[in-house]
Amino acid sequence: MAALILTFTSCKKYKLNRDTTTSEDQAVAESITNDLFDNVDDAAKQNDDAIGKTGITSSLSTCAVITVDTTAGTIFPATVTIDFGTGCVGNDGKTRSGIISAEITGPYRDEGTSVTITPDNYSVDGYSIEGQKVVTNMGLNVDSHSVFHIEITNVVITTPDAETIEWQSSRDREWMEGESTYLNIFDDVYHITGTGAGVNREGRPFEMEITNRLRKEIGCYWLVSGTLEIRPQDLNTITVDFGDGACDDEATVEIGNNTYIIHMH
Repeated sequence: MAALILTFTSCKKYKLNRDTTTSEDQAVAESITNDLFDNVDDAAKQNDDAIGKTGITSSLSTCAVITVDTTAGTIFPATVTIDFGTGCVGNDGKTRSGIISAEITGPYRDEGTSVTITPDNYSVDGYSIEGQKVVTNMGLNVDSHSVFHIEITNVVITTPDAETIEWQSSRDREWMEGESTYLNIFDDVYHITGTGAGVNREGRPFEMEITNRLRKEIGCYWLVSGTLEIRPQDLNTITVDFGDGACDDEATVEIGNNTYIIHMH
């Protein structure tokens, strides 16, 4: 995208930056909040009704310390804490620090179980996040896929340049593949639908709607397909296309008659 920007005048360069900032910030919010779920997902599977099992694959590095605090004499409810210390490089190559805690009411796969996720001085690759994420198991749908309802509230992400992004969303996450292979998380695939809203790093409010379900593969850090619309206040609607299934950091952004490529963080 930098090459594209250089071909415009300074006025056009400002407009391009203004038009694409919201889509970039929305992508950052998606990636960071998905990262919270992915790490808790790993830890929950290792400490759910699978406590004591060995051989469970995980994207968590061994430098992340997982502890489980339960009520005396019971397994659930439980508090799972993932402590990355002052800097822990994961199996996915991302550097994390701080703590993620999760209050889990029951076995991960049981209908009605809720997981309340709270970061504590947590950051990934220099992006820090505060707020809360609640994941509730809604049971099986008509296709016999587990569905999780996800509420994200009061999220504030601080970039490495000390700029802030605000974010909240409500969505459903359908477990499409990998549910039967309990000991391997890397074949897990989810489809995501829903809406969101936020304020970009320039202070501009925006709304978001998933128009073609997003595909999240646990083995890939980024979303691999699906489309969404972002509606910044007083600006053109932005359409973001995450691709055709390839695991890469690129997304295509359409604004009016113009198309740009952005790189997700």
